[in-house]
Amino acid sequence: MARADEAVKHLKEGQTLRQISEKMGISLGSVKQYLYGKCGEGEIRRSDILFAIPKETRKLLESCLEKLEKPDKVALYYAVDRKGYSLDQEEIRIYLSLRDSRVSMGDMYEFLSEIEITLHRLIKRILQKEYGGNKLGWWRIGVPESVRKDCVLSKEQDPEPVEDNFCYTTLIHLKLILEKQWGGFENYLPKLVVKQKKDFLSELGRLNHIRNAVMHPVKGLPLTENDFQFVRKFLETICSDNWRNI
Repeated sequence: MARADEAVKHLKEGQTLRQISEKMGISLGSVKQYLYGKCGEGEIRRSDILFAIPKETRKLLESCLEKLEKPDKVALYYAVDRKGYSLDQEEIRIYLSLRDSRVSMGDMYEFLSEIEITLHRLIKRILQKEYGGNKLGWWRIGVPESVRKDCVLSKEQDPEPVEDNFCYTTLIHLKLILEKQWGGFENYLPKLVVKQKKDFLSELGRLNHIRNAVMHPVKGLPLTENDFQFVRKFLETICSDNWRNI
């Protein structure tokens, strides 16, 4: 196994950056280099590296940063030292480079985009398989009237409308479709989703709340580490490979 792949393996297992460094017998700087390279390949996200710094360490660094005029790594190192803690300067540099909210919000946007595209594409495909490709079939029978009306209205208000009304469905609309058509979807949905229908439908509501926070950043709604864990797990659950008979 290549060293970079080994570092990613430990990261995905939940190891901290320090633990990865100790297990591999390399410096934190080398761990950073390997993981950043894998970010460039799209295998992991920068937020994955950020959350591999223990929560207690991140809280400590933020409490020290609040008292500094500017986030200088040297000043921060000594501020941490005065509190009686010992941190590797490289760990401090990594945190400073990743703590910007644009890192986490950017990663979350990509996660949510992938989830929405996957759900829209596969739900539409299943409706067409069940009710036929003609719009009098899948659109009229498969999509609730309230959802169809919302989509038509959104299209009318769109200055650059697209032809397909289904493109205007939201996560809440998809939830309504699934609730109405669950019986027909059971042979297609991932097995884990079928087993946990109530939880999955509830998770779509939570996912929509997180999406609104990301798409409307001026509201200042905070994203937590739990939010990231939830969205990552949701994405893994609904990835295309887990759907059946499509």
